[in-house]
Amino acid sequence: MLSLVTLTSLLASCEVNEELCEKGEEGELNHTHKSAVMFRYSWDKMPASVTDYPYQFYVIADRVINTKEYTFSYNTTANQGHYLDPIPEWLAEEENAERESFEVSSGEYKFLTMNYGRTFEEKLNPSRIITSDYVITPNPLKLSSEDLGMRLGAFNIEYRTYDYAELGEYYVNSPFGEFNGSVDNNPYTSADENASDEEKEAKMAKFIRNVTDPIVIDSTTIRWIGDEETSVVEFHPTPITQNVDLYFDLKKKQTSNFQFFVSDVWCVLSGIPRRMNVGTGAVDVSQTDKLIFQTKLVDPTKVPDANSEELRPQGWSSDRIVDNIGKYDNQSEEVVRCYANLNIPGIVENTTYTDANKYAGPGVLQIIVKVWVYEQNVDDNNWGWRSRTIMGRVNLHKNIERAQLLELYDENGQEYWRKAQDQKTVHLAIDATLNQSLILGTDESPRVANWEEEQHIEEEF
Repeated sequence: MLSLVTLTSLLASCEVNEELCEKGEEGELNHTHKSAVMFRYSWDKMPASVTDYPYQFYVIADRVINTKEYTFSYNTTANQGHYLDPIPEWLAEEENAERESFEVSSGEYKFLTMNYGRTFEEKLNPSRIITSDYVITPNPLKLSSEDLGMRLGAFNIEYRTYDYAELGEYYVNSPFGEFNGSVDNNPYTSADENASDEEKEAKMAKFIRNVTDPIVIDSTTIRWIGDEETSVVEFHPTPITQNVDLYFDLKKKQTSNFQFFVSDVWCVLSGIPRRMNVGTGAVDVSQTDKLIFQTKLVDPTKVPDANSEELRPQGWSSDRIVDNIGKYDNQSEEVVRCYANLNIPGIVENTTYTDANKYAGPGVLQIIVKVWVYEQNVDDNNWGWRSRTIMGRVNLHKNIERAQLLELYDENGQEYWRKAQDQKTVHLAIDATLNQSLILGTDESPRVANWEEEQHIEEEF
């Protein structure tokens, strides 16, 4: 509601500058005076785990009385931006260049910002945007189509999903090879077991790629944007996604006659919620997907940290093989520590933890390992290093339960799941052993090992 002072000022302005005020159908005056606004970003509320701040942002100016909306693309490095669709009626499209301040019709405004990639359908739906591998869109169930007033709670975040063919285009050089159903050992649906075939198909788990950037947001309280001086709107973005340092160890069983080293480790982690709500942070646990990511091979004696100067990716190349010994960046003879930093809503555990379906559903980690073995070629009897791909899988039920990435929150009698903290370090305690029988097998096809969780987890998360 407008204050008495604001309302008096508004009416007086329209009386003096009546030619600037549009008349409605019944002759009433609609205030259309323009005011300037600038945006500034402060990072004081970002967690220490986030060191690379987003620089491209989407901004919505939502006038709550005599509703009017403006959308902007804003670069925090240059402190400049431009209007998105719709461009104000007083500005020609060719004049929509980068600027430090913007003109908006005066009034009471609420502002919302989030990191930004591009609009999804700029002319048809300018409020639907893509950033990294997320789509952020208004929730039509929250507000009517006539009143998508860009309120914070009206927006949902959703992962972009991929099928096998699309994954093959992205991961040509991965150990997956021809990525298809034969190397996906965890098909599952989020639908109830009594659901129809159509419902099960609609909720079939899909694939999502690792998103390296967090989603960060902020909104302001309603404030007056006046006619005279430039108003400065300051944002303090905070992440809505959860930053997880995840690591696990692969145990190596070598002998004097069987030597090998690991060059690449990829993972498929199921149970990643597909959707979140921007306003509440509510996580939709009813639909989960499978996240694909590559790990970094790190020092097995240290707890890895995304901010560590010592942490470097270790992709394989032929010059890593020294004198046919198989040393790989000082890789341990006994342990390979695999690490990944993830920005996710959380991880949903498997609620049907039985022997019959132990490796199906959410909370299952599939591990794809490329190893190099020093062996003799059966065709020409020559010795040399040859690569093989093996796979293992483990149900992380106990690990996820212990990590407590999600919490059940009660807001005025309404319960929903949300992230339990901004940042979490999770050591997955699993008995993942690489040995001669698993690596060599009987043919060249990927071999699948069913690994177990370690029963005694001594190290705290």
